[in-house]
Amino acid sequence: FCGIASLAMAESLPGGVEVVALELDPFLVEYGEAFRWKSPAGRKVLSTVGPARDSLERLAEQARVESMKPFDLVVIDADKAGMRSYLRLIRDNPGMLSDK
Repeated sequence: FCGIASLAMAESLPGGVEVVALELDPFLVEYGEAFRWKSPAGRKVLSTVGPARDSLERLAEQARVESMKPFDLVVIDADKAGMRSYLRLIRDNPGMLSDK
């Protein structure tokens, strides 16, 4: 709720790391900003608002044209009906996942 898990992950990771959080509800992103900016790790969290499928498709396109680094870790906590398709989209698009 409101990005606290993303912030906790960012706080536990070393510098130079970015956490990309996808959120459907813009209110939750706006509400969570107050907490993120109180933490030195808040700058590591990049929030994208919109349906998870749309956001993942944009990220997959960025991966295809190599304009982003691949993800080392992906945590999916979205609508349960779409989980399998989100995982497939991440797994089946070259450049989305690192080899680590």
